[in-house]
Amino acid sequence: MKKEYIQVLTTVNTKELAHKIANLLIDKKVAGCVQIIPIESFYRWKDNIKNSNEFLCIAKGKNFELIKDAILEVHPYVLPEIIEVPISNGYEKYLTWLDSETK
Repeated sequence: MKKEYIQVLTTVNTKELAHKIANLLIDKKVAGCVQIIPIESFYRWKDNIKNSNEFLCIAKGKNFELIKDAILEVHPYVLPEIIEVPISNGYEKYLTWLDSETK
């Protein structure tokens, strides 16, 4: 039986907050790895086009609800982006490691 693995994406406005989320997810064992990438986001908010510098956090794990709930413990946005992207396939040894590091 094939196991389900996911990436969960969220964005935050400071590097410190991105680190806080990464450490929280790893500490709770809901993510085996979190990557942080600086990005520039463009979006519409309250009828205005905005852009801002943010940090994209990409968490690898198995349980969206556990990852989402942990992110929401510390995320300051009114409407945070928290989305799941399925991992359809991957290097078996990496996925075995990910399995051992997450709930």
